[in-house]
Amino acid sequence: KLPFSECLHGVLSGCGAPAGNGTGCPTSFPHALGLGATFNRSLWSKVSSAISTEARALNNQGVAGLAFWAPDINLFRDPRWGRGQEVPGEDPTLTAEYVYHYTRGLQEGIDSRYLKVISTCKHFSAYDLENWNGTDRHHFNAVVSDQDLVEFYWVPFRSCVERAHAQSIMCSYNAVNGIPSCANSLFQNTIVREEWGFDGFIVSDCGAINDIIAKHKYTSTPGDTCHAALLGGCDLNCGGHYGANLENA
Repeated sequence: KLPFSECLHGVLSGCGAPAGNGTGCPTSFPHALGLGATFNRSLWSKVSSAISTEARALNNQGVAGLAFWAPDINLFRDPRWGRGQEVPGEDPTLTAEYVYHYTRGLQEGIDSRYLKVISTCKHFSAYDLENWNGTDRHHFNAVVSDQDLVEFYWVPFRSCVERAHAQSIMCSYNAVNGIPSCANSLFQNTIVREEWGFDGFIVSDCGAINDIIAKHKYTSTPGDTCHAALLGGCDLNCGGHYGANLENA
C-alpha cells in the first residue's frame, strides 16, 4: 500500500507539533485558479517547493505521506464543471507551464538523487464533467477527436511527463471514445510510456477500476476488469478491486 494525500494548494493533513513561533499546521495557499491567474512561473515554483518542504516535515511526524495527488491539470472549459478552482485555467499552454513548475517544485529538493515528494498529474484523460444533464463522471464517455486530444487535452500531460518528469499520473473515471481511461492501453502505454517516455506509475482515481465493469460495462467479470486495467497500463488501484479480484485476472 502507498499512502496518498492531496496538495493542490497546501498539504491536506492534520497539524504536526508546533515549532518555534509556528502552529505546526500546513499552509493553505491560494487555489490553482488564483495561482494560474498570476502568470508567475517563479511563484508557482516557490509555492510548490514550500508545500513539499512542509510535507516532508509533516511526514517526519507521521502526519502526512510523501505521495500527493497534485497538480490537477484538466482544462477549465466550462464553469458548470464545478471544480474550476482546482486547475490553473482553460489554456493548454499556460497549464503546461504550470505543471512544469509546480511538479518540479514538489519533486526536486536539495539532493537531485532523491525525490522530495511524488507528484501525481491528474486526471488523464479528457476529464471535465462531474454530473450534468443526467450523466455523471462515472458513466461519462467523452467523444473527442484525435486533433483535440493532441492539441488541447494532452498538452499539459505531455509537459507533465516530458518536461517535469512527474513520477505518477492518475487515470480518470470517464471513458474516452468508448474505452475507460484506466483501461486504455493506447493512451497509457503507447502514448504516455512509449512516446512521451513516462517512467513512473499510473494510479486510478478512487473506485475507477470498479467503474470499468459497474458503470461503463466494458468488461463482464471482476477478473476481466483487473486484466483490462493492468494491460491498459494502470499499476495501482485506489480502492479494493485489485486486492479482491487480482488472482482471477
